[in-house]
Amino acid sequence: MKIKETILKYDTNKYDFQKIVGQLYLSELNKVHNDSDEDYSKVMKLRRDSDTIFHTVFYTKLREGWPELTDVYRQFIREQIFPLMDEGETELVFQKTPTYRVHLPSNKTISLWHSDGDENHLHPPQEINFILPLTKAYDTNTVWYESEPELLDFHPLNVEYGEYLMFHGNKCTHGNKINRTGETRISFDFRVIPGSEYDPNYGEESATKGLQYKIGSYYEKMSR
Repeated sequence: MKIKETILKYDTNKYDFQKIVGQLYLSELNKVHNDSDEDYSKVMKLRRDSDTIFHTVFYTKLREGWPELTDVYRQFIREQIFPLMDEGETELVFQKTPTYRVHLPSNKTISLWHSDGDENHLHPPQEINFILPLTKAYDTNTVWYESEPELLDFHPLNVEYGEYLMFHGNKCTHGNKINRTGETRISFDFRVIPGSEYDPNYGEESATKGLQYKIGSYYEKMSR
C-alpha cells in the first residue's frame, strides 16, 4: 500500500491510553517533568534515549504484566490499524510492544535525525509507521518529518490526543528539536507490516533492545 502522511481520529473513551498511563505518575502527563528533581538538560544520545525514570516506571509496569494497556493496544491495532490495510490482507504483523517516548522540556526524545531503514536502525523496508500521542504533540515537542525521502522539507507532525498519525518513517528522515514548549510530550510509536509483505528471513535486529525483526520477538501477528 502507498504510505502517505495521514492523521486519523479515534474514540478516547474506548481507547483511553492517557488515563491508563497517567496512573503511573503524580502529575498530568504533559507535566510529568515536575515529578522528578533529576537534571535532564543533557541531550540524550542514541541507545540512551530511554534512560529516564519515566521510562523505567513504564517498562517496569509492562514487564510485571499490564493487561489494562496491552489488551487495549491489541484492540486498537485490530479495530483501528488493520482496517487501513488493503482488503485482501488477511494477516497483520505488528510491533509487539509500542515504543514509549517521553520528550522532556529542554531535551530530545530521539537523539539522531534518521529514517527507520537507515544503517543505525535497519528496520524492514515493508514497515508502516504510526505515532499515537498521549498528550498534545506540537511545535518543538513533536516529531519533525520530511514529506518525501531526501526532500528535507521538515515540518512538525502536530497531533492532538484522540488522533494518531500514519507516515513513511522507514524511508523519510525524521527527528526532534530541543523541546521549548515547556510541556512534556508522551507518545507511543509502533510499526506494522501487511502480512503478505512480511519477510520471515529478514536477519537484522532492533538498535535499542537487540530484538530480531521476527514474529515472536519484535512482532506479533493477528488475522482478520
